Amino acid sequence: MLEIYLLRHGVTPWNVERRFQGSQDILLSEEGVRQAEKARDRLIDLEFDAIYSSDLKRAYQTAEIIAKPHGIDVIPLEGIREINMGDWEGMLWDDIQREYADIHQVWVERPTMAAVPNGEGVIKAHQRAFRTFIELAQKHISDQRILVVAHGLINGTILCRIDEMSLDEWFQMRQGNTAVNIIQFDGKEFCSTLINCTKHIESEETIKK
Repeated sequence: MLEIYLLRHGVTPWNVERRFQGSQDILLSEEGVRQAEKARDRLIDLEFDAIYSSDLKRAYQTAEIIAKPHGIDVIPLEGIREINMGDWEGMLWDDIQREYADIHQVWVERPTMAAVPNGEGVIKAHQRAFRTFIELAQKHISDQRILVVAHGLINGTILCRIDEMSLDEWFQMRQGNTAVNIIQFDGKEFCSTLINCTKHIESEETIKK
């Protein structure tokens, strides 16, 4: 059975400011680095056969910190980068709610139907991310373990797909910063065995995107 550790990146300044990041390339904050170090310490006794991350810096930086004691190079993948949210990227949530009230309401109630100006869309983002996720799983043999570091929406929609939930429910798959999810793959089907575990930083506040 292939074991996949799927993590979200550490916190960034934009997470704290409640500013929408999307595909913008934002570095971890000092707190985010500490969170990644705590995730590293939690996973240090495990053996990984490969470590992958989104090609965005916040995910790659998190993965590098975790990978260092394992002596494994992180492989960046564009396919699992966060959703491109078009004109919303860089905006504060309060401003989005005020300036795009109608679209924001759809985003909250039916995110797959939200037509964010110049945005990628939830369905399209999920399709390219899940395609990449399947390719990674099929690349590795059954007795291996891999680590994948990605993003809140990307992880949430992957978990929804595995648990046969609607992509409109991805908000329910809350992903705290450096949250650990464990997924098993038997060569045909995926099964989630752990979702959104942040016990390594449970004394800290985790930031919802």
